[in-house]
Amino acid sequence: MMIYNTDYDQIQTYTKTAWSGITGNKALGIECASAMDCASGFCVDGVCCNSSCANICEACNLVGTVGTCTVRPADDDGGCAICKTCDGVSNTVCKNKVNNTQVTGCTGTCVACQSGICGAATSGTDPGNDPDNTLKNLICSVTSGSCANTSIFKMYTTSNAHAELLSQANYNYYACCSGVSGLGNTCSGNYDTVLKLSGLTNAHVEKSTQANYANSVCLSVSTGSTIVCDYATDCATLGPSYACVASISGDTNTHVGDCTAYLTKVCCANMCE
Repeated sequence: MMIYNTDYDQIQTYTKTAWSGITGNKALGIECASAMDCASGFCVDGVCCNSSCANICEACNLVGTVGTCTVRPADDDGGCAICKTCDGVSNTVCKNKVNNTQVTGCTGTCVACQSGICGAATSGTDPGNDPDNTLKNLICSVTSGSCANTSIFKMYTTSNAHAELLSQANYNYYACCSGVSGLGNTCSGNYDTVLKLSGLTNAHVEKSTQANYANSVCLSVSTGSTIVCDYATDCATLGPSYACVASISGDTNTHVGDCTAYLTKVCCANMCE
């Protein structure tokens, strides 16, 4: 028996126990629900396709080639396993994802792709995979009178200022940070140096990369993460996790202020251990 099925826009035949489609009349690239819709006999990725397009790194619905089976572009995951991706050349070969990148499937704080498998993220980085917000971001500012959270050092005022260690009692403006559990100001363990001071008080400051001053001021955190500090004209260029702690007027023998005072920002972040 043979009928024309208007629901599927195709001719169907009945053979013993079941109906089967001969072909439909939908052209390549037209939306389809099954292979019986298409004149080609192939419905792939929701469109009528010129072939079965069954390999792991090919598709029939790519922009510009809809209806024609085409190799997926580089960094299209296709059907590749976690931490692997198509290379844009082969329709059958998956390559390793770039190391230390966060992809769906690598779960847990500080877990990232490493050599094609999920592993520990590179120390001192934040690959962005933090579903439980365990690797919380720093929040920093210069406060007047006191610091309700973790103070790092003090300064005379918010611009063109000298600095002093927290042990001194001459200045009333605090470089103050919060947002991270176990945050401290010790120069040991999981820490980084924020700045160096020329003395205990009435001090000029310098970047941690300089070697002229002996008095370091630091941010630290308990196990599970670490603090990383750097310098930039905009902390966001270092990464989304960086917070501005203060700003300085140069590399060494320099004054300090809040984050609006100078072009060079002192930037710190809570990163993977």
